[in-house]
Amino acid sequence: MGFGEGRDGVVSIGVRTKDGVTILDLSGRFTAGGNVQLYDTVQGLLSRGVTRIVLNMGGIDLMDSSGLGELTKAEQAARAKGTALRLA
Repeated sequence: MGFGEGRDGVVSIGVRTKDGVTILDLSGRFTAGGNVQLYDTVQGLLSRGVTRIVLNMGGIDLMDSSGLGELTKAEQAARAKGTALRLA
């Protein structure tokens, strides 16, 4: 998918663990319409006791203010549980 192609809000999330850090590999368009998936994924990790999360944003083609809002919600949820959430 090239820049500007595809549907709004379509974000793929791959989950992997390396050296005790849970890495979420994000790809696609992080825009209005489909961003609840990230928050739900982070909430699921938090409920399992994950304490270190990295969001790998390298595959994101486009992000608007809705996507930024979902990142903020995910970070606030992580902080409330004492979990470090970082962007890469």
